[in-house]
Amino acid sequence: MAGEPQGALELPLWFGGSQAASRGSAAAAGRRSQRRRSTLAVELEELDKELQTDARQIAELKMLKALALVLYTLGRIAANLGALGLSSRRRTFSAVLRPIVTGLGVAVFLYREDRFSTKSQLHIWSRRTVLLLAVFFYDESMTGFRKSWPVFSILPWEIICNVLQVHMTNLKLQALGWRLMAMFCHMLAAAGCGSLLMALVMISFKIPFGDFGNGTRTIGAADIGYPAFSLLLFSFFCCWTTLFSQCGALCHAATGAIVAAHGDEALRSTACFLYLNALLVILGPVLGFCGTLFFVAGKEGRMTWMTLDVVVQIFTALALSGMMGPRNPMEAFRKLADLSGYGFECSKRIAFPGHINEQAAKCIVSFPGVYNALWDKAVKHVRADSVSEDDACSLACVFLTDVDSGLGQHSINPDTPGKCWCHSIYGHVRASAYLRVVEVEPSQSDSSETRMMLAHEKADAHAMGQLVLIKNEQSDFEWQKELADALRRARELCELNDGRAPWGCQWFEVWKRNVDQAVDLKQELHVFYFQGRRGQGKLSWDQLCDAAAQKKARRDSGLGASQTAEVAYLMKMGIMFREHDVQDFLSFLAGG
Repeated sequence: MAGEPQGALELPLWFGGSQAASRGSAAAAGRRSQRRRSTLAVELEELDKELQTDARQIAELKMLKALALVLYTLGRIAANLGALGLSSRRRTFSAVLRPIVTGLGVAVFLYREDRFSTKSQLHIWSRRTVLLLAVFFYDESMTGFRKSWPVFSILPWEIICNVLQVHMTNLKLQALGWRLMAMFCHMLAAAGCGSLLMALVMISFKIPFGDFGNGTRTIGAADIGYPAFSLLLFSFFCCWTTLFSQCGALCHAATGAIVAAHGDEALRSTACFLYLNALLVILGPVLGFCGTLFFVAGKEGRMTWMTLDVVVQIFTALALSGMMGPRNPMEAFRKLADLSGYGFECSKRIAFPGHINEQAAKCIVSFPGVYNALWDKAVKHVRADSVSEDDACSLACVFLTDVDSGLGQHSINPDTPGKCWCHSIYGHVRASAYLRVVEVEPSQSDSSETRMMLAHEKADAHAMGQLVLIKNEQSDFEWQKELADALRRARELCELNDGRAPWGCQWFEVWKRNVDQAVDLKQELHVFYFQGRRGQGKLSWDQLCDAAAQKKARRDSGLGASQTAEVAYLMKMGIMFREHDVQDFLSFLAGG
């Protein structure tokens, strides 16, 4: 039996119950194949209709949101100009540019909703950052309001926006495999923010917070006191240590990826984008720090520095999230992690070709692979040297894990010269059998278990010539698009492979050889069923390709997909076997 996504032994019934009804009629098989293609065409047509409906709804919402955004941006500009007049070109330029840039940042999230996913933490935090940067409370028109309400001071707003950028960069580092570095930066940033908050509280007892936050008063070290000044220095140290650590990690990952990309232009462009991100990680806070100094010193041009910082932060948020630049950057970042040596390589799973013990009196010829723990016990039992002769057992079942072991390979059926076993035991499989859909919780995307699972999924798909489609952080609209495209490609692969099972049928040939050897040794054969379903789900050999018989048998079957073919072959050959419930398996191994 071929290896499969869940590690079960029986082949998954991806092709459902629409196999050919008979091996004997080529015309009937052709009609059934046409029906299958028609069914897939209907599915694709329904998906296309859903996409068109979603596109219309999105377009209508976009128009309303765009109108509201334009009015909001024009209102901010008018209010700023009304408050400042036209006395200073620099101040006027800043008052106009900031609303326009932040409005464009929000517009990107409005017009690229096909990329935005509510499941992506990076998308969520990027949108929050852009919306915070676009708040009008911090415009020139609100200067008088901020004096009365210090909570809306510009400096805390500036600090919060930069902290959000640090958090988003940490999310990227996690995707790149730099988990310890991301954790270190997170802890350091938290310490820096804590010390800064304490310093600001201490300063507020000596200096009105509104004055400090809006640059209306020149402040020196003597004005704030030594304790507060020390906390500010520590916060400064934590801030720049965090930023340079993030910058260095991004550059290191990008350099390693470029070296290992070997002509992969998509990876190369993503790596170059990482270099840009590394630059922005430093540039944004530098501009913010300069703006802060100008505010504290009460110098002219402080809002210009803040505007430049906002422009950089908007661009950084959009670049980090993938709303601009490479599409679905998180997946590219995880691939970069593998190339940089911080990912998870697919561990070598051990194939099992069966084991016939010549001294044994009994042989397990069919076992439900969904019971993984029991299967492992069976393999260990038949391989153990310490088992007594009375308890010795053979195991005819096989587990193929890669191309070398036979996964995705085919064997000729002597009853149908020139053809393999696939059409005899599966019929013409559906195109969806060539599509491997894996759903991953976004919160678990970067866990070691998930990444190892995905590595195995991709390795299996490569061996079987399947497509892998990962449902993770895509929006619903984007997911429907990807699924429709994948189904079309799967249909092409299925037709190219003549409707044969992508997992192959070599497992059946190896299993049959093991059974023949066990029969020659006069071993007693044993078949195990799902718990509580002993004897249920059996089909004759000729019924394996009968859609109606398959559908009826699967309702309460006690056999896995490949087990059904195994038992059908035993009955066809007139080979006797004993049937067991899987819950009796341990007592069976113990000689009971």
